[in-house]
This record gives sequence, C-alpha cells and structure tokens, in this order.
Amino acid sequence: MAITAELTGFDIARSLAAGKISTPMKEVMPFTPGILEEGYAEIHARPEEKFYNPMNVVHGGWSMTMLDTVMGIVAQTTLKPGETYLSYETSVKFFRALRKEDEQVLITGSLINRGRNLIALEASITLPDGKLCAHGTSTCVVLEARPNSREPLKQNSKRGTE
Repeated sequence: MAITAELTGFDIARSLAAGKISTPMKEVMPFTPGILEEGYAEIHARPEEKFYNPMNVVHGGWSMTMLDTVMGIVAQTTLKPGETYLSYETSVKFFRALRKEDEQVLITGSLINRGRNLIALEASITLPDGKLCAHGTSTCVVLEARPNSREPLKQNSKRGTE
C-alpha cells in the first residue's frame, strides 16, 4: 500500500496495524498491534534477553522505544491528510525492571490533547497482572507533509503557535 497525501493518519495507522505497510524499526524491536482507535492504541511486546543491560534486566532504552512507538501510533491517528509529525520531547519514568520471564507486556498510549501545532500524549507499560513498569509522556509537533520531496519538513506557516 502506498502512503499518499489523501490518506488520514488513522488510515495509515490502521494499515500498519493490519500489516499492509511496515517499518524497519518493527523488525528490530518487534511488537504486535492490539486495539487501535482515534486517540488510543495498544501494542503487545515481549522483553527479550537480547535487550538486557549489564545488570541483567531489559535496558531502559527498550521501554523508552516501546513507549515512543505507541505514542507515535496515537499521534498518527489524529493526523489529517497532508499532515505529519515529529517528536519534540519525550519523558519516561521507570517503576519496575523488565526481564525475559515477564513474557508479554501491554503498552498503551492515549491522547492528552491535539492542538493545531502540538500533540500531547501519554503511555504506559504494564505486566499481565496490571503492575506498572514504566510511564511516559511526549509532545509532538504537527507539520505539513512534503510528499516526493527531499526538502526538510517545516511547520505549517499558515498556523499560529500554541
């Protein structure tokens, strides 16, 4: 499936979830899509030993990437045709170490606010028993897509700041 300027962000997110399109990152850090709604997404992932740090637990970068991934999916669901986004900042708090024995974890993301130029999001990683492992927030900047161009993306000059 080709990504075109006529598709909404939700159309693109739905195609990703259905496996019609993919990203190289998903091959490096695999996950399985779950519930997908406008402003909400779930993914499931398995902390693997290959992501262990020297302290014999899953590196925090894995958790940060999973949180960033689900928040990116949620941001994507809010986009109109011709819009894209970039992460502006992300913050993560860790509450519990992950190990390969934790098997499948649930990563949920939700929309806090969608403005003209900014998208605020939050996400969490929980164990099957509901225990919280990590929580993150992110702010994304909404940009006009520049299809078929190697020029950098720029913020829509027709919009004011928020």
